[in-house]
Amino acid sequence: MVYIAHELSQASGKDVTVYSNCDEVRLTWLGKVVGTLKPDSSFKHMPHAPFIFKDVFNFHTISANWRNHTADIKMIAEGLINGKVVTTQVKQYAERTTGILLEVDSAGTGLYADGSDFVPVRASIVDNKGIIKVLEVDNIHFEVEGDGEIIGGTFNQANPMKTQFGTSTILIKATTKAEVAVQSTRKADESAELKDLKERNRKLQLELTSRDQDIMELRSKITKKSQ
Repeated sequence: MVYIAHELSQASGKDVTVYSNCDEVRLTWLGKVVGTLKPDSSFKHMPHAPFIFKDVFNFHTISANWRNHTADIKMIAEGLINGKVVTTQVKQYAERTTGILLEVDSAGTGLYADGSDFVPVRASIVDNKGIIKVLEVDNIHFEVEGDGEIIGGTFNQANPMKTQFGTSTILIKATTKAEVAVQSTRKADESAELKDLKERNRKLQLELTSRDQDIMELRSKITKKSQ
């Protein structure tokens, strides 16, 4: 297996950590091979140490050069054993919010209609490719159709539920009948015009953040040269 522990967001760090049980990991970012690493030897206590690629990610690169090609922004990790690729993960950049993805986390056991069984239901804010918007903060309102009920409510902030890392989770309790359907919506529906304005504002804020970073880097260089 191979897993990229990085979200490609403006809040993400420069180093990219990859977890794998392979001999080596090869990382590709924005179409270019970053390198191939063995597990980090400093994590001797771990059976499978992480692979840490230093100083790889810079959000300014995305905002400055890939603004009109966000669908092509990908990070690829390949797990190698004996020099051959045996597993791959592709992580894509999250684009504009387009919907909510519902998932029932039943671990394959289903929901038993015994009046006491319950199951977690997760609602994630996603883009048009189904990628979770991990920095999206919103309130998700859940409704149940059929024989079932949400555990908790407004009194304990269980419904609506604020997203964490782009996802809200509620617990659905069964009754003595089997069929339950769950729906979720954002607490307040927004007009298309308002959503567009928010998206434009977000992009402008990202541009400002990138420019602030450039200014700080220039100031640092000027300070070093003047010393």
